[in-house]
Amino acid sequence: MDIPVEIQNFIRVWFAAIGALCFCYYFLTRIPSGIFRLFFVLPIVYFFLILPLDLSSFHLGAPTIFYLVWLANFKLLLFCFDQGPLSSYSSLPLLHFLSIALLPVRAKHVTRVDDNNRRDREVVSDKHVIRDNNNKPIVIPQVKSEPIVTGTKIVSDRPLVQEKAFKRKYISEGKEFVSNKDATRDGSKISTHSCLIWVKLILLGAIIWAYNYRELLHSNVILVLYCLHVYLAVELILGLTVVPARALLGLEIETQFNDPYLATSLQDFWGRRWNLMVPGILRPSVYFPVRAISTRVLGKELAKLPAIFATFLVSGLMHELIYYYLSRARPTWEVTWFFVLHGICVCVEVTLKKVLGGGWQINRVVSGVLTLGFVAWTGDWLFFPQIIRNGLDQKAINEYYVLVGFFKDRLLPVLGF
Repeated sequence: MDIPVEIQNFIRVWFAAIGALCFCYYFLTRIPSGIFRLFFVLPIVYFFLILPLDLSSFHLGAPTIFYLVWLANFKLLLFCFDQGPLSSYSSLPLLHFLSIALLPVRAKHVTRVDDNNRRDREVVSDKHVIRDNNNKPIVIPQVKSEPIVTGTKIVSDRPLVQEKAFKRKYISEGKEFVSNKDATRDGSKISTHSCLIWVKLILLGAIIWAYNYRELLHSNVILVLYCLHVYLAVELILGLTVVPARALLGLEIETQFNDPYLATSLQDFWGRRWNLMVPGILRPSVYFPVRAISTRVLGKELAKLPAIFATFLVSGLMHELIYYYLSRARPTWEVTWFFVLHGICVCVEVTLKKVLGGGWQINRVVSGVLTLGFVAWTGDWLFFPQIIRNGLDQKAINEYYVLVGFFKDRLLPVLGF
């Protein structure tokens, strides 16, 4: 891999993407939402689909594919119908619009309920209505002590009894609920988070070093290393790419991972802990529309099952597409079946929880081991074979050594070392 050429291609791809989104910001926002706007957005979607084909490296290509082909395209499709994070485009400066479209960030807003209206009312900011993931205005009932709303994070100073009911309502709608007591701890978490980043970097380096002795390791040990490698690499790479947007524009970084190793069920793992940018964009683009359609046919209780399955199916197809970009090999559909299988299992899990209620629960330690064991086993069966067969694992490992050599031979002399 010629690093200077690859970096030039990388810069060219991203400047092209930024140019396309500037066209959306200055021209497409003037077009009425709906099918007519979709007609003009589809060429941009196609453009984003072909842009990553100019990249051959794993570590520059994978984030670019994820951001352009998946996140940006889905956000643009939602934008056609005034849905999703770009629906408030009229109040967003250009740089904020570009960052929110291309990266897993969101605008940070702090608003209070208007005290002039004593009835139930929308939470409004100076610029736009705060909406949930289904683009519906957040309605908060009249109480003496009103909450503060920051984006999709609800910070409450209500009495305890009211807070519990409020918490259940907003968690059920996919929002993060934080009491004032928890909110005061945010500052203390920053230093802890920084330490964890360094620990994860060291652990990732140790895993890469261990690959030198792969022929001496048991297959189960290699499987554990692969699982840890995917988790650490995805979290660190995606996290580092959005730091400039947060530092320069004050945007809020979307939560990426929430300690997935503590998951106690598949629903918990995929919905609340693993790569949360994906369910965050699939809920408004796939889950909510399918559930709304299914409700008319199956009723409210059963409608969530086809919605869950459709969400996992789309996720599988998008992963298959990412694999194609990285390997340029003909799809064999194992990774799609991986997500189809997990979609079926989550549907079964949701149904069993509904039937059994809270009367029968497995110990959290046992359920955690079973959950992670099932994810690892099915990953070894369906998720990793395409990676290993196409040499993507070795390609990623080799790039680490190439980058280290490039840093030592090219950058250190420039810095005077």
